[in-house]
Amino acid sequence: MISPAWWLLARREAALLLRDAHGLAVLFLMPVTFVLVMSLALQPTLDERVGIGVYLDDQDDTELSGRLRAELEDLELLELTADEAEAQAQAILRITEGFEDALLAEDLERAGLRLEVDAALPADSRALLTIGVQQVAGRLVVEEFLIPPGEAGDWVTELPLQTVTTDPEGREVALPSAVEQNVPAWLIFGMFFAVVPLSGTVIRDRDRGMLARFRAAGVGAWDLMASRFATYGLVNLAQAACMVAVGIWLVPALGGGQFTVQGPWSALLVMILATSVAAVGFALLVAMICRTQLQAVATGGAVTLLMAAIGGIMVPAFAMPPVMQELSRLSPLNWALDGMVSTITGTGSWNEVAGHALALVTIGLICLIVAAMVFRRQEP
Repeated sequence: MISPAWWLLARREAALLLRDAHGLAVLFLMPVTFVLVMSLALQPTLDERVGIGVYLDDQDDTELSGRLRAELEDLELLELTADEAEAQAQAILRITEGFEDALLAEDLERAGLRLEVDAALPADSRALLTIGVQQVAGRLVVEEFLIPPGEAGDWVTELPLQTVTTDPEGREVALPSAVEQNVPAWLIFGMFFAVVPLSGTVIRDRDRGMLARFRAAGVGAWDLMASRFATYGLVNLAQAACMVAVGIWLVPALGGGQFTVQGPWSALLVMILATSVAAVGFALLVAMICRTQLQAVATGGAVTLLMAAIGGIMVPAFAMPPVMQELSRLSPLNWALDGMVSTITGTGSWNEVAGHALALVTIGLICLIVAAMVFRRQEP
């Protein structure tokens, strides 16, 4: 059971952290620096790209759709792939059934084209591909139906082209902007890097005999765990507020995009709290297992960096090869990032957020229970 002593321990933990300049720098300055550098570095630039592999799925199979294929083949931007290469194509253009009939009836709403773009394709290439396909299709319609020059612009711009982004399994996904990707990514990284100052405090207390004194005073394992959860939970909330402020005001001031949340803020708060449970639980486990501060820094830092590397923190998961995307799902940092990004872009449901949050809380509590068991078995 938790006794009232946990509150005094939490105050002590906060005082120690406030006196630890290096620990505060790791928790705040490092993630802020990463958000600024990566958000600006990944800001899309419109340089010319050629050779985008496109698979054409002609569901209409008419003379007009055949002419559209021929026009697209002459477009230097595209490289139409063979039927057997559909899975390797960077984009799939589907000419829906009834395309020609709809155009003959001048029914633009039914004369649809669907462009499915691989999430790994750069933003500038996606924009060029969309514009290229729309221009070719619009020009073909203008030539076919001898539309007067004054009306041609409307046909080109109003011809429906539904563009969606897909993952390697063909599911629709919403890509975040550079700032929407990097604010949550480096917030999560900073939260998990709490392992460095937290483990340092725990090991210093152990070396100075403080843990033995706590035991002698009747302070239990759960009191110590609760005090550190409270302290670093508040630190994580402060980190979140700092990162969001950087994304809203500082990144745009330096020429980057602005951070916005399309989904409910309450869902984002749930993900932040769940990530905090996982991060502090992991930090406590490392602190209890390691015997020296050097071991804790090396072990905690290395594991955090590894989970960040495969979890889509340093390189977005949607830009990874399919094998690495599957591997990224093993990282708790990826669970946190997926949940936050889906909320930020407004594409995730409460069920998805709840699933990610539950997984994070579960792994955090498992780490906490194991850490408490290790603490109880250690000699005073």
